[in-house]
Order: sequence, then structure tokens, then C-alpha cells
Amino acid sequence: SSSSASSSSASSSSASSSSPKVEEERKDIWEGMPWKGWKRFQADLKGIGIFPVPSAMFIHKSSKMGPNSDGKCSMRIDGAPLLKARRLHASTVTYLTQTMRNLANNGAAVDDKYQLIIEAERELDYEEVPNGDNEGYSLLISETKAIIKAQTTAGALHGFWSFVSAFSGDSGKFGCLRRTIQVPAYIRDDPRFEYRGFTVDAARSAYSLNDLKEAVEMAARVKMNVVHLRLTDDTGFVLRNPKVHACTDCRADKLQQNKQTYSDSELRDLVSYAYARGIRIVPEIDLPGHAKGWGGDLAMCCNGVRSWGIPLKINRKATYVAIESVLQQVNGIFPDPLIHLGGDEFSSECFHRGISTSCGKSDPETCDNLEDCLYYFETQLKQILNRLPFKRSVIRWMDLVESHQANGVSPLIMHPELFRDTWGMSWRGFNEMLILGGVQEHWGSFLPKPLTFPLLLTSEQWYVPPHPTKQQQNQNFGCERCFDQFYVSPWGKFAKGLFTAPDVSKKMVSLPDGVRRRVRGGTTAAFEVEANVLKEWYSWTLVCAAAERLWSDEAVANDPREALNRLKSNKLWIDWKTTSFSAASSGQGHSSYNSNAAAGAKSSSTTATTSSSSSSSST
Repeated sequence: SSSSASSSSASSSSASSSSPKVEEERKDIWEGMPWKGWKRFQADLKGIGIFPVPSAMFIHKSSKMGPNSDGKCSMRIDGAPLLKARRLHASTVTYLTQTMRNLANNGAAVDDKYQLIIEAERELDYEEVPNGDNEGYSLLISETKAIIKAQTTAGALHGFWSFVSAFSGDSGKFGCLRRTIQVPAYIRDDPRFEYRGFTVDAARSAYSLNDLKEAVEMAARVKMNVVHLRLTDDTGFVLRNPKVHACTDCRADKLQQNKQTYSDSELRDLVSYAYARGIRIVPEIDLPGHAKGWGGDLAMCCNGVRSWGIPLKINRKATYVAIESVLQQVNGIFPDPLIHLGGDEFSSECFHRGISTSCGKSDPETCDNLEDCLYYFETQLKQILNRLPFKRSVIRWMDLVESHQANGVSPLIMHPELFRDTWGMSWRGFNEMLILGGVQEHWGSFLPKPLTFPLLLTSEQWYVPPHPTKQQQNQNFGCERCFDQFYVSPWGKFAKGLFTAPDVSKKMVSLPDGVRRRVRGGTTAAFEVEANVLKEWYSWTLVCAAAERLWSDEAVANDPREALNRLKSNKLWIDWKTTSFSAASSGQGHSSYNSNAAAGAKSSSTTATTSSSSSSSST
């Protein structure tokens, strides 16, 4: 009864989550707990206060609800619970241990009368990524213990954060079980979509490695599973690659050059840190536009035309030598089966200006006009990808195939064979999704044959504002990119959810079922947003709003005002600025770049108490 989808079951990813059947849940009840006497919680699931809203909750005929003597809680635990973990990696246990200590006000005594037991059937590795189908969990809360059971460590971590949310009923203090949760209570939860992403624009804004790690952890707390890491743009090229002499003065409009770079080892460390928290890192190398940051040897000369969206010299052979070097480098750092290769805002005007000068003159045996050069670029890129030892699917921005020329039609759309194993991401709104689904014409554009690859939802309306207005900072409703609009849909003010919005004629339309079944999830983004702005409460709650839309059933989680109030009641662990981040070790190594990975044996049974600074393990 999972509402999530994997790569092999995309058809279920866009549908509302179905109700779990009692018979299917019986096997998940902890050992010794009889199923007889349990019934589904019929009241509004939003009212129990957990963020994001879980799929279902069951209560027992013996369940009782507070408040306890202080009038605030259904029950209270004093300090951090005694943590017992089974089949979790030692680094994950260390992370959970330190997190519990932080939540319990740094070193508060362990409440050894209350146990938190976490058990996963298996640990995820780089061969199996969090994909929706393997992220479900069950959480059973009684008066003496809480038990989290999950298929994988990713699901176990989701269950952990639901446990934290359940025990955050007293504002500013951990340990108070929310008054609305009867004990014993049983929660069964899994995600609506398999891909729940958050984009960090490390290319245009300077993020330290610690900033990136904090973004990873915060995304994991609200049950996202992808951090989409943008590594190249006009104002920054943050990889260190000998084939790319990055631009030394890459300003674009009001944006200053980002001089932050990362070593390969730093990025590998980030990947390991993320995997230990159930987060995939999907890198983006934006090609062939937004490339001024690659430097003057590789980017077109566009002085007097524009200062951003600068294309690469895709008519020069040296460009492909550099691209292959960069993709080989990325291939050795990021093990995810997806890579984002851009495709947005390729400036045909800039390309025409550059190719007409000595700066952008074509090499022999390449190409000498826009249509031929775009085709040449895609064929060369495909050959480079085929030569890489680690094969993966590619995400592309969909204006790549829709509008490079003045009439809005890209010549690439006539070559669908170039886009096999491609996922499509649209940033220009609902009408572009309609076009990609073959529903209508727009902007003078058309698709001779609807594309059939998987789709990811996003749009400009789901971008965290880089310079928030007073209305946005005050979390007013009704303004552009305010919380209510983020929560309802990525399509803006008049949308009615993820799949229904006005078309170009202002008529309310819905994506056809065939298109919905191709939607694997979506991503919100912090493009051009500085780290200090992203960490503000008003900015981060926007990301949280998108996270709940991608995790929870839309029929249950549908009230922006209630969601914002529920977020405030979880501020203890969701507010970036009040969070104490774990200093735990990064996590399991990736065998392709860490020869010691095999030595880091997984624990089959690990027990840790939150009063200890380190965990003990036995196999």
C-alpha cells in the first residue's frame, strides 16, 4: 500500500497514496504486540502535529490520551531516550546518538526508563539509492518504548525524525509527546514521490563545505532524499580541473564571481555525509549554456550582447576535451545513477555573435551554424557519456528541446533518439509541462511527437527568493513566492495542486493521467541564494513546504495556514539557526574512491546510549 514509486513503477508515483490495509500492517507490529484491538485513526492526521504529515496512524482500544500532570503533553520523557539500533552502520548510530543529545539540551541525563529501538532490514549503499519504494517505515509509540522498523536505513531515519516531531509538543523543549497522540499509537508512512529534491546553487553563491553539510541534514530532517548540487554557471566553476581555466572575472548582471571551489576529497566527503543521512547528491554541470565560468578559452565571447547564459564554444574540439575531463572527474566523485547536465537558457544570440568573430570561429570538421552545432554537441556529449565507466541517466532542462531559436522551436526536438535515458525537468511553469505532455501549443512551440521520458516538477514559483521582500520575511499569504503559494503548488497563485493550474488562456486544466504517471517527483531550488539567507526561518520554511507536498498525500496535507502553524510547533528541530549539527563521522565510504570502505564493516547489532560520546558495537 505504498504511494511511492521506484524507477520501475513510475505509474504509481503521481497518484495519491492509497490507504494501508490492516492485513498488510499486521506484520509490522513489534514482537509481542497483538494486532487485535487496533483501528485506524479517523480524525484529521494533520492534527497530530507531525511534519510532514504521515500516511496513516492506528490506535489501540487501550490507547489513552493525555494531558499529563503538566497539562501540555500526552506523556513526557525526561532527557534523551535510551537508543538501541539494530543493523545500522556505526556512523549512523553515532549521528543519531549525538542528535538525541543535542535535542535533549546537550548532555541531559538519559531517561533509561524509555527506549528508542531502531531496526532496518538492510543498509543502503551506492548500489541502491533512496527511491521511494525503500523509504517507508513504521513507528510504534508506547508508554515505555518507541520502535521504528524500516526496510532500509533511509526509512529508519525518516522514522526517527517523525519520532522527534511527535515528541516536540512542548515548544522549545524535546520530550513532550503531543497531546493529540494517544498511546499506544502506530504510524505507517511512506512517500508520495520517489524523487524529492532541493537544489543548492553552489556555483553562484559561496557555500562552505559545512554549509553544504548543514543543507544536507536539514533536507533529510523534512524527508527529502535528493540534494541537487549545481557546480557550474556563469559566475562560478567550483570544481578543480586542470582542463578548465576558470574565469577570473565572471560577473553576470548584479551577481559577483563566486571564487569558492571544492577539492575532489571534500566533495566525496559530502557524498558520504549525505548517504549516512539518506540523501543522494545529484550533481549538475550546466551544458551548453550558463558557461561563462568555464573561462574565455571555452566560453563564447558575448561582449555587448549579454553577461549571463553564455554558451560554450560547442564548435571547438578543445571544448569536448574539457567536457570529457570534467565528466570523468564527476563520475569518480558522485556515485548517484542520475546526473544533471543542464540545457537551460542557451543564448542563440550570443552564439551567433561569437561564431562570427575570431573568438568563436569553428574548427574544421565540427559545425558552423546553430542547428548543426546543437546536434553536433548532443552527439558528442552522448559519445562522452558512453565512454564513462559508470553509466547513468541524465536530467536535462526542457527548454533544451523546446526553444533555442527565435521561433521557439529547437532543432533537437526532431532527434528524440538523443534523449533516451533522459529525465526532463521544466522550470518555466505549468504550460511547459503541458507542452511536454503533448497537450497544447504555447509560445509558438510544438512537439511533433510527445516525449515519453520521466518528468520532474519545478518552476520559478518554487524558487526561494534570493532577496526576500518584507511580505515574504513576515510570511504573509498571497504574495508571490510566499509560503501559501509554495505549499499549494510550484505553478503559482491560481494553481489547484501539483497537477492542475491555468493554461495560457487562463482556463483551469489538469495534466492528463498519462503525463502524471511519468512524474517521478520534483525539486525546489535556492538559485542565487546566499547561505545566510537560506538559513533564515522564512526561507527554510519554503523548502519545508515543498518537502511536504512531495512526501504527503495531497488529500490530507492541503491547508497552508495549518502547515505553517505545524512547522512553528516543530521549530525546535526544523529551524536551521537553532539546530545543533552533529559532528559525527561522515559515513560509509564509496569503494571507487575509498580503499578502506571494505574495512568499515557494517554492524549487525549496535546499541548506543545517548549519554555516551561514542557508540559501542558488536557483530
